[in-house]
Amino acid sequence: MEQELLNGLTAYVAENNPELAITLSPKVSMIDFLNGKVQLVLPVAARLIQSGKSKDEVIRACINIMTVELRPSRYQYIRGLVESDFPEDFLRMQANGVLKAEVVHLVCSAAIIFRSFDFSEETAQSNLLRHAIVAHIADHLN
Repeated sequence: MEQELLNGLTAYVAENNPELAITLSPKVSMIDFLNGKVQLVLPVAARLIQSGKSKDEVIRACINIMTVELRPSRYQYIRGLVESDFPEDFLRMQANGVLKAEVVHLVCSAAIIFRSFDFSEETAQSNLLRHAIVAHIADHLN
């Protein structure tokens, strides 16, 4: 179960939070971060198993718990804006194999914007945030 939780969390982070490799404290490695999250959720997993939940239900519930502070995904937010508002650049970066790296760079360089809007599920719908990030992307691309 522990390895499956680690694999699930690793896949989630790779898809939604690849910038963590850059933004984690120098004192915390990605492996330590992931393992720490899994260790914290193991008692929950044990309780869910004892309550009769299926393995898949336990893994889904635990991944949901481990990723609460990682949502919403800044990476997916910016990737979506690049795709919708800058489709030619999106396709060019995708074809050149640099899309992920460019989006990660944008996430890191837009950190102050995300902080100023207190980025969350609620603020992710803000038009002001959207315009600020789109302007940031446009500056980066030009």
